[in-house]
Amino acid sequence: MKKALFVLVCLLAVFAFTSGVMAAEQSTTKSQVLKASGTVLTYDRAAMIAIKTAKGKEMHFDLAANAKVGSKVDRGSKVTVTYKKQGQKLVASAVAESTKK
Repeated sequence: MKKALFVLVCLLAVFAFTSGVMAAEQSTTKSQVLKASGTVLTYDRAAMIAIKTAKGKEMHFDLAANAKVGSKVDRGSKVTVTYKKQGQKLVASAVAESTKK
C-alpha cells in the first residue's frame, strides 16, 4: 500500500512539473505586438530601421518581408514602429510617420 501511494505521488509530481514547463514554453512562444516611437537614425528600405526614442534609447529593428513602411519615412523622421520580439531580434511589421508635432 505504501509503495503504491509513493508511486502515485511520484507520478503526480512528474505530471505537475511537465505541465508547468509546457505552459511556460507556450507563453514564451506567443509573440506580443509592441510599439516604439522615435526619430529615425538610419533606414534601409530592404532590411532595417534604427530609431532613437524620446528617452534617448536607440532601438534597431529588422524589417519583416511584408512590413508596411510609410512613403515619407527617412532619416530624421518621427515614426512609430510596430514590432515583435523574435528571440534576440526586434522585427518590425509596420513603420508609420508620427502625426505628433
